[in-house]
Amino acid sequence: MAGNYKKANNKESCIKASKDAYELIKLLSGERDQQSCRCLFNLAQVYSHFEQADDAKACYTVFTELYKAQNGEGGT
Repeated sequence: MAGNYKKANNKESCIKASKDAYELIKLLSGERDQQSCRCLFNLAQVYSHFEQADDAKACYTVFTELYKAQNGEGGT
């Protein structure tokens, strides 16, 4: 759904849908779950698309830390 809002350039609805999806999957599966991490990365991309650099950076930072915790510094 967020992708449709993104294509329509509906910033508020896109961000809300992306944020809601992340919060729901995080609640159901936990923050470290692979799907939760993917939703967080998608949220960061949405923020980046709509030029909200500080919010995008915050999401990317959390995503990177979760990735490192799961895969080590070098990743796999």
